[in-house]
Amino acid sequence: MDVHCSSCSEPWDVYHLRYAAIFETELHPQEAEKWQSLSPSERLSSYYREVFKKCGYEFVASIVNVVRCPFCP
Repeated sequence: MDVHCSSCSEPWDVYHLRYAAIFETELHPQEAEKWQSLSPSERLSSYYREVFKKCGYEFVASIVNVVRCPFCP
């Protein structure tokens, strides 16, 4: 299932956002794996929001609510 970026309408696969996008960040692979076991609110703590923002992702209330993505101008 796809969701779309609110800013540029780029489609994103929900599986990718939930399980793979974290490995595109600067996190060490073990830390990225640990992220997957966190609760939804912990996954979007201010720390992880900054990590995602550095590679172009911004989320609102959940990981599948994309406001900005790496394809945004």
